Amino acid sequence: MPELPEVEIMARNLHRWMAGQSIADVEVLDDKLDAEAIRSVVGQKVIRVYRRAKYAVIDIDDGQSLVLHYRMTGKTVIDPHGIRKARIRWVLACGTAVAFEDPRRFGTCERIASSDCAAFFAERKLGPEPWPVQRSAVWWRSQLAGLRGPIKTALMRQDRVAGLGNIAASEILYRARILPTVPVPMVSERGWR
Repeated sequence: MPELPEVEIMARNLHRWMAGQSIADVEVLDDKLDAEAIRSVVGQKVIRVYRRAKYAVIDIDDGQSLVLHYRMTGKTVIDPHGIRKARIRWVLACGTAVAFEDPRRFGTCERIASSDCAAFFAERKLGPEPWPVQRSAVWWRSQLAGLRGPIKTALMRQDRVAGLGNIAASEILYRARILPTVPVPMVSERGWR
């Protein structure tokens, strides 16, 4: 499942490929998606692309945004020849084609007003980002305060810290030398640091 690092890389790539470009065509190749809403960006220019938690947000110049959630197997890639098994394919005016692949078809793409993005993420109860801001031991302790279960499970609570999944939580705990099964209240001061 794409987690914060993978989604950050995909959002940066999307920004590099799409920002400042007009969308010449959109092919929606999966009937599980809202084709009409997704195709309505044809002729619009991409302003920027950024990441929030495990979502990539594509801001369009008409005041709308496409919000991609990659779920288990989604990814975005350059697809110059249309040979990828894409669910969505954006063709830019410069000729670049970008595909949203998702073999298991769990991923989503929603069109919402850019001004509604904060509310969209609030409805999903996403906590603050753990990165790129350097977070202190006090911050981590306060984000996970009141939880009694294992620290690994606590780190993956999206309402407490957004974007961390199984792999990131495992790596964080390995580097901090904390067993994943240690209950949150038992994490030492050294562990929080």
